[in-house]
Amino acid sequence: MILTHIGLVIAIIGIFLMFRGGMMDMLLLVMACTLLGGSAAAQLPALGGSSVPPAPFALVFALARMTLPNSQRWREARGAIRANAWLAIYALYGVLAATMAPSFFRDSIQVTAMRATGPTRTLFDTVPLAPSPQNVTVTVYLLGTVCAGIVAYLAMQEEGAGRRFVKMGVIMAWIHATLGVLAAVLKGTPFDLLVDVLRNANYTQTDQTAYGWCA
Repeated sequence: MILTHIGLVIAIIGIFLMFRGGMMDMLLLVMACTLLGGSAAAQLPALGGSSVPPAPFALVFALARMTLPNSQRWREARGAIRANAWLAIYALYGVLAATMAPSFFRDSIQVTAMRATGPTRTLFDTVPLAPSPQNVTVTVYLLGTVCAGIVAYLAMQEEGAGRRFVKMGVIMAWIHATLGVLAAVLKGTPFDLLVDVLRNANYTQTDQTAYGWCA
């Protein structure tokens, strides 16, 4: 695993909040990192060039916050697990499907390629179903979703958590909309260089153009 510049920043903030913040602070960090959906906190060359997105990477620090000696959250973990029981069942089904279905139904259907395998590949090309490194990453994402549910449950037990959660959601919405408008208005300017620095993940969806516009 190779840590990127984005991952390094998240690690510094995550470690600081582990010892100076609460579970809600950790959840807000994870939420903020979802704005960097096209970024990579770490590169995984051993998994065919897969990458770790910022949000799941930040989630690791949130889970670690629960294990600190002064943390009382483990006592509430049972309630968090019960509250996310159906999500856990769905994730288990997804994990089994991701690990076994590609082998059972190999070459029987066409699926969207998550990563371009050649210079002629486009966002709308399909490939025969087969086991790939993406099956491993999907499994991790599903398990991470359950962990995020547990972290969110525990974080919302803190006083004033609801207000902070909603406020963060509003801020994220404005940031998301503003960046979208700026990317369209400032296309072809040095602003593109900033976007390229942030979009450092190996995703087909972040490297497609149509009529001169990035998809």
